[in-house]
Amino acid sequence: MAKKTKKPLYVSGGYIDLDKTKVLHKGKRITEAQAEKVAVETSKRLRGRPSLSKRNEESPIIQFRIAKTKKRAIAKKAKSQNISESELLRRAVDLVLASK
Repeated sequence: MAKKTKKPLYVSGGYIDLDKTKVLHKGKRITEAQAEKVAVETSKRLRGRPSLSKRNEESPIIQFRIAKTKKRAIAKKAKSQNISESELLRRAVDLVLASK
């Protein structure tokens, strides 16, 4: 019996000049100007995790190096608690800052 293959939901067809090619969304034609407006609005949105600071403000990032053994231990501990490594480290920082 032949194996059925699913059709992809979306296949990139490359660049389309929306002023020359009729493309509809919800029954209405999309123009280059509309597409540009949507692109600008979308690029202004913050990506990733919600801000830990204020709404619509990007949270600062701290990076540092550690030994491979500690990195593996962090990954193992986070997995055992079913949380991300970042969340585990945020909790660890909170504990250190809360102590006297």
